[in-house]
Amino acid sequence: MNGLLSTRTGWVDRIAEEYGRGRPLAMLFDYDGTLTPIVRHPSLARLTSDTRQRLQELVDLPEVKVGVISGRALSDVKTLVGLEGVYYAGSGGLELDLLGTDERFPDTDAIGKLIDGIQDQLVDLMRKFPGTWIEKKPGAISIHFRGLLPLAATCFRFEAAALLSMLEELRFRVVSEAIEVTPADGWDKGTAVESILTHMENSLGSPPLAVYFGDAANDADGMVIVGHKGGMSIGIGPDAPEVAEEQLADPLELGANLDKLTTRLKTRWEISPKTAEKSLRVENELTVNNSISSSAAAEVDAGLLLLDPDGVSRKKLANELEKLGWRVWQSETPEEATQLLIRDGNKIHVAMVDLQLPGLQGARTLMEFGQSHPHLIRCFMSADVSPYTAAAFARLSSLPLFVKPLFADDLNPLFRTLLKQENPKRSLAEADSSPASEVNYDSLPKHLSIRKRAPGDRLPGVGSRSGGSSTRQVDNR
Repeated sequence: MNGLLSTRTGWVDRIAEEYGRGRPLAMLFDYDGTLTPIVRHPSLARLTSDTRQRLQELVDLPEVKVGVISGRALSDVKTLVGLEGVYYAGSGGLELDLLGTDERFPDTDAIGKLIDGIQDQLVDLMRKFPGTWIEKKPGAISIHFRGLLPLAATCFRFEAAALLSMLEELRFRVVSEAIEVTPADGWDKGTAVESILTHMENSLGSPPLAVYFGDAANDADGMVIVGHKGGMSIGIGPDAPEVAEEQLADPLELGANLDKLTTRLKTRWEISPKTAEKSLRVENELTVNNSISSSAAAEVDAGLLLLDPDGVSRKKLANELEKLGWRVWQSETPEEATQLLIRDGNKIHVAMVDLQLPGLQGARTLMEFGQSHPHLIRCFMSADVSPYTAAAFARLSSLPLFVKPLFADDLNPLFRTLLKQENPKRSLAEADSSPASEVNYDSLPKHLSIRKRAPGDRLPGVGSRSGGSSTRQVDNR
């Protein structure tokens, strides 16, 4: 280990800090010996539910991509991990699944035939060493000898090396008590990492901080590529490559540190600055005095786009708003909402998006709406907003967050006031035809008060019906 990281958890600090500054992450894992312990037979190396949950939590974070890069066949490792939204590399990098786009080393079949040609000689050798066996993969094989005693294992390795060295087209090396045989000039874990990171960068729009976790000699190729790209590599176990910057004892220690990392990533940025709008920040609560007149209900033709996968609450709120003179466009998915805005954007003045859409699609969608339609009044809504969630949100966006359940008679005067504020002397039709300008959420009408949060404040949210209160508030906890 070259000691670039000063402590065993220094890598956790660096990743959390880089992510907190808005840099995307690429978390790349070997399988055997890294995510799972080395066991007597590969069929016994199964992900625990805790490990699978850790990977899923990383996948669910915005601007975080996850890859699993294994010496196993691609179909095998995909079945064992069993998660969608993950990049996979199998057969030591000869097979790739780039989120549904499959790629394969062009000479895989030819190499397979070459290996088949020495199959009989390998079988004859293995008969002398009971307990050895061959794992076949596309364009590669692994000859396992972990069932042998140390002296027998050493003898077997020497004899197998003498046989395999006769074929210049093949490369072989010891990986986790097995001899891995692959094409000498074929793809490896390093080329797999390059392909995966290129695909990730194209998806993210900027280079991610790449972190590679591996335990064996064949992981060195991936670690070198990650190092060249300014990332970091974490070795797992006693046989980890020397190029690794940090070493952890085993998969258990890796799991414990991933728990710490995930907690910090969630705490620091529940909505990353790439997903939310970097320049907008909230430290105040918006309070709306009950005295706001609802006479604005007589105004008609104000348009509102409602994106909420909960059909029951969406339809109920839409019906209430329509009775108050609003035209409401309803959508269950971001894709559908985007099409509605493209088609009828000149008629839509307000967009409400559920923050808890899967994968934080809600934040991305509302950000895109702001880019394409700067005049649009945008706000989030969400149920079950915890203090932790709202605090993270409040640090990152000045857009209002309304807590469900929502009521039309609360929202109507607020939105009407904002519409008048933006266009005080023009009708909605005139506003539609005027040059677009961004909504100023900081310059609210005088009868909408803003106040600093006081310790111990209870913030019931716009939609709450807390008795005895003279104000309704946006809950930014």
